[in-house]
Amino acid sequence: KLQQPTFTMTTCPTGHKLKSFNTGRAGFSCDVCHGKASQYDTFFGCRDCNYDLCGNCNRRHDQLNKSSAKCKNGHKLKVFVPGRSGFGCDGCSKSMAANAQIYGCRKCNYDL
Repeated sequence: KLQQPTFTMTTCPTGHKLKSFNTGRAGFSCDVCHGKASQYDTFFGCRDCNYDLCGNCNRRHDQLNKSSAKCKNGHKLKVFVPGRSGFGCDGCSKSMAANAQIYGCRKCNYDL
């Protein structure tokens, strides 16, 4: 039985609101953590941009949006899209996709 997914206000890199959906099949992948979906996983996506977040990354983005997250030196983290690969999360050490929304401090080179 499918569970009704929840909705958050996370957006794709171009600013469209993401809509929750159940994958219905395996094969979807998260544009932030690159995790693969199983059948009937809840994902959040923008069909205009072909941008998808898994539930974990969506919750993380939602929590960071609602908090005043700061780097190790106390600077407030700001959302940005790197536009290139090579950025990694300083919280979990995973690499991030070039079109991922990242929370970071450019002064300290600290990214989540």
